[in-house]
Amino acid sequence: MKKFLSIMACLAFVLVGGIALSACCDQTKTMTEEDFLAAIAQEEEVKLTGNLNLTKVVDVSKTLTIDLNGFNITEEITYEKDVKNTLFKIVDNGNLTIKGKGSIVSDDLYIFKIDGTTKENAKLTIEDGSYQASCSVVYAKKGTAEIKGGSYKIVNAEHPDYVKHMLNTQDPNENATITVSGGTFYGFNPADTQNDAKVKQGFKVSPDETTSDKEKTYTVSAE
Repeated sequence: MKKFLSIMACLAFVLVGGIALSACCDQTKTMTEEDFLAAIAQEEEVKLTGNLNLTKVVDVSKTLTIDLNGFNITEEITYEKDVKNTLFKIVDNGNLTIKGKGSIVSDDLYIFKIDGTTKENAKLTIEDGSYQASCSVVYAKKGTAEIKGGSYKIVNAEHPDYVKHMLNTQDPNENATITVSGGTFYGFNPADTQNDAKVKQGFKVSPDETTSDKEKTYTVSAE
C-alpha cells in the first residue's frame, strides 16, 4: 500500500482496494514521523500536515485527538507477536479520537489496539476517515471503542474470512466493548450477533442489496 502515496493531488477521492485514499489536499506534502511523534507528545490535538509513514508503534496514554486533515497514514512496521502487532496502541489513561477525512492503511497489523489494565482506562473514538487492515481495524482487549463514522475494509487474500475480525474483542469479553453508531463496513455487518461489535440503541444497519454478501456494504445510521 505504500506505493499509493505517490497519488497526485486532485479534488476527489481515489479508490485503492475499495478504500478511499484522500486526495482532497496536496498529496505531494509529507509529514515526518519525527515531527508527528513530537507533536503528539506535546499537544492534545494534532492535525496532519501531509501524508505520514510510520515505522514505530504509537502508544497513546493521554487524551489525544488526531485530525487526518485529508491525508493518509501508512506503516512499515515489522510484525512481532504481542510486541509490534498494532499501529496505534491505547494503554492506561489513553483516550484517542480520530477525526477528519483521510485514511489509515496497514498491511500486516491491527490499526488500533485498546489495551488498558481495566475496561475504563482506555478508550478509542473514530468519527471519520477510511481504514483498511489485513486482520482487525479495531482490536479491543481491555477498554472501549465507539465507531461514529468512517469506512472500513479488510483485505487479506490468504485469509479472506478475517473480515469477521474487523471490529474485534477476541470473542465474548466483559473487559471490552465496541459500540457502533455510524460508518460503512465492507463485508461486515455490525448487527450480526456472531460479530463482536454492538450497534448502539437508536441506530440501524442498512445493507446494500445490490451486491453479493461477500462484497456487500453495511451502513449504520440513526433510526
